[in-house]
Amino acid sequence: MNDLSPSTQATLLLTSSFSKHTINVETPLSVSEWGLFAAWLHENKMKPEDLLEKGYLEKLKQWSHEKISLNRLQNLLNRGAALALAIEKWQRVGLWVITRSDTEYPQNIKKKLKQLSPPILYGIGNKSLLNAQAIAVTGSRNAEKTELTYAYEIGKKIANDGLALVSGGAKGVDNSTMQGTLDNCGNGIVILAEDLLKNSLSAKYRNYLLQNKLVLISPYYPESIFSIAHAMERNKYIYTLSIASIIVHSNSNGGTWTGANEVIKNKWTPLWVKEPEDPNSPNQLLIDQGANILTRNLLANNIYDLQNMTMQNKNPTLFDINNNDDKLAEDTKLIIESITNTNFDSESSLYDFFIYKLTSTFKIDDVFKPKELEKLLELKIAQINEWLIKAELDNIIIKLDGRIKKYKIL
Repeated sequence: MNDLSPSTQATLLLTSSFSKHTINVETPLSVSEWGLFAAWLHENKMKPEDLLEKGYLEKLKQWSHEKISLNRLQNLLNRGAALALAIEKWQRVGLWVITRSDTEYPQNIKKKLKQLSPPILYGIGNKSLLNAQAIAVTGSRNAEKTELTYAYEIGKKIANDGLALVSGGAKGVDNSTMQGTLDNCGNGIVILAEDLLKNSLSAKYRNYLLQNKLVLISPYYPESIFSIAHAMERNKYIYTLSIASIIVHSNSNGGTWTGANEVIKNKWTPLWVKEPEDPNSPNQLLIDQGANILTRNLLANNIYDLQNMTMQNKNPTLFDINNNDDKLAEDTKLIIESITNTNFDSESSLYDFFIYKLTSTFKIDDVFKPKELEKLLELKIAQINEWLIKAELDNIIIKLDGRIKKYKIL
């Protein structure tokens, strides 16, 4: 633990897990909770490392938050032994840790997400790549062979034009694009949603890590198992790290679709979509909602130029529609019905859609009632209440005390 600065140690204690087994263990602060607490520390002229000193509780006597209690903070800070064991294990395989205050931290993520950027990034490989100019390429796991070939060629193009590639390391488009980049002496950044340690030992990555051509990073516990929430959240880090983004193939639900709509809404980076042959394809729907068409002619130019193109905003997106307008409300209903009846084939996908709509409509600390969501989403109140309970367990919202049921975004 001697290799870690006091600031990094304190941040790890407050925000990280140190074991797969979390029974009877205090829940670490979420990204939004840490953002709130870190802002308070800054406002009160304190730094995370101050919390490692004796008498730190006296310094926190003005802190008050119904979910981030002093007792919770104290229990998290008292995990020094568990942290030391975890760090020793991580360092044996070459894993490093950086925080938002470190110079190696990706400045694009920090600039675009601000307090919602991950407090900790775990990684292995060449840290300097985190601030290289990178193009994000994403797409479905089940893309056709022709699209995987296209993805490989995109990866090759990125390498030949002297940029880095950032992706999520998933099967299908992600892997094909990364292979195209690495096979052609390019540099890669893989942002993982699960098990960084296991992936760092994978044969497909090992040689490139040793050659300093690759870096693997994750904002999650290095031995974490897969979760939909992490996979969906990870998308924003891929996009915000890049100077421009390309989608090779999207379904009309799932991570690629949701991430693309998030980029369109937040304008984190110019979004480009492979030119579709089918006018009814999800790729075309993304173009209709504001993405740019990536043609073969454009690819003949240096791919760096994609960052200079402005996002198209020809039509409002599904998430921008004002339901107070009768016609638009009916259009929204038809779109949602179309998605839920024909494309959302699992309960988890519907829940993901609900969370996306919730977090894109309300800001941190916004208070809302289930009845507002009933009007907004045109869903049955029983279903909304069920998903609100799940969202509370997932630390996305918190239920406020009082006779009338109210929630707040974390």
